[in-house]
Amino acid sequence: LAAIYYFIPKVLGKPIHSYNLSLIGFWSLAFFYSQVGGHHLIGGPVPGWIISLSIVQSVMMVIPVLAVAINQHRTSWKHLGALRHSPTLRFVVVGGMMYTLASIQGSLESLRSVNAITHFTHYTVAHAHLGLYGFFSMVMFGAVYFILPRVLDWEWPSATLIRTHFWLVIVGFAVYFIGLSIGGWLQGLAMLDGSRPFMDSVNITKPYLLVRSIGGGLMTLGHLVFALNVALRRRTPMNSPVVGATA
Repeated sequence: LAAIYYFIPKVLGKPIHSYNLSLIGFWSLAFFYSQVGGHHLIGGPVPGWIISLSIVQSVMMVIPVLAVAINQHRTSWKHLGALRHSPTLRFVVVGGMMYTLASIQGSLESLRSVNAITHFTHYTVAHAHLGLYGFFSMVMFGAVYFILPRVLDWEWPSATLIRTHFWLVIVGFAVYFIGLSIGGWLQGLAMLDGSRPFMDSVNITKPYLLVRSIGGGLMTLGHLVFALNVALRRRTPMNSPVVGATA
């Protein structure tokens, strides 16, 4: 989140939309996030009040999430055209969007009616990757595209490879996430049906695990493209016109 707050104003050359809103986001995140993990223990050997407290905290996480989302989108809204030219902005803005989606999905998953279906299924795996890859990894890719040329005094050799990397990981992750989410939901429904054998819940996920493999393959290919772009680095003065296209 700190990287998002830094890179979007830095690349756009304008201040964040609201400093006060960022304070609301920070302190509400610090207050509510400490207990949200308890909703993963619904049905487990823990006191009921801990679970209830965790559910309340998870739902209240909507406050910092909306604060971050409003700040991010109001800062970049009129400058979305810059996403075509700046890989840093492209990855960071998409990562910020994934943070919003992952957090709202997490709040919904904390509800007992939803958790009863999604718990111990591939749906939870998809949710975890939405936060870890869709949010964190995307923001870090954007940070690397900004930091490496400035620290090591070289420029990215190919804007085409940067675009290829972006679209491979975006499409690959979308395939991965959607496939696992659908498969996990069906898996949960099958496990809740006492008239069906457990293996039905396993077999129903097989085509979606194949989709997961396809998505993961595209993501891996994107990572290899990223590594290739690093390996092909070239010495270029930092005031080169190319920098403007890859900052």
